[in-house]
Amino acid sequence: MTKGGVVKFQDKYYEATLAPWGLTAGTGFVGSTTRAQLNLLVAGGGTGEVVWEEGEVVVEEGEEVVEELLPSQIFSAIDCVTAGYEWYGSACHSVGGTPEEPAEEEEEGTATGTGLTVALASDTPVAATLVAGSAYNIFTKVSLTAGSDGDVEVTGFKVTRTGYSNDNDSAGVMIVDSSGARHGNVVTFSESVATISFASDPITVTAGTTDYVTIQVNLDAGNATSGTIAMGIAADADVTTTAEVTGAPVTGNLMGLTASTGILGSLTVDEVLISATTRNVDL
Repeated sequence: MTKGGVVKFQDKYYEATLAPWGLTAGTGFVGSTTRAQLNLLVAGGGTGEVVWEEGEVVVEEGEEVVEELLPSQIFSAIDCVTAGYEWYGSACHSVGGTPEEPAEEEEEGTATGTGLTVALASDTPVAATLVAGSAYNIFTKVSLTAGSDGDVEVTGFKVTRTGYSNDNDSAGVMIVDSSGARHGNVVTFSESVATISFASDPITVTAGTTDYVTIQVNLDAGNATSGTIAMGIAADADVTTTAEVTGAPVTGNLMGLTASTGILGSLTVDEVLISATTRNVDL
């Protein structure tokens, strides 16, 4: 430790090292107050206050020139302060805090998309009459289009029932993807809304592409005997996803309901002689 270094240290901690003696400038002499301040820093009780700008240590003529070191290379309080750094936490730090660690590179991966557009598919089922007790009736086909900035995951839908019908006309509603796989459970309606969640089995729409889902319904055999019913997505918020959704409401065509005992059509069977030989035909 050089005399110049001691002077700079005393000037930095003027109130603790010089003021008790009525001095206004560092002397370079390590007396009791200077040693006390050094011991305080070494014990981790330093204030971290900086009273001069960080820079090179001024070396007086005839004094030893010490190579400038990084804070991590300095292990004593006085050498740390002399070099223009701060000593606290029993370690040497650059002025204003510890040096920032190099920013970690982001892991490569698929970007998450920010936009999803929902719409009624052009080939959604046309209006028809459906029979009570029938299952897997496709009511609505919905297109899902992801923005170009990344893939979008859909983890749920709220399906809204409309038309002249009741909640108990449906024995269960489900979401089926374009490959024919169901996502989530088969659920029932409550106050015209069925909430279907499938966070553990999301539907992924690749960036810049369109995929499709269908809303399928099992009709109750005892209740879905008359009236009309339609299925759709009533609001953008009814699509559960991290992306911003636009395009709702989306509602399929209105389907008629009839009892399973009703006559949907007729078939006439007749016997025609096709040769002189009698033939038995199982009908």
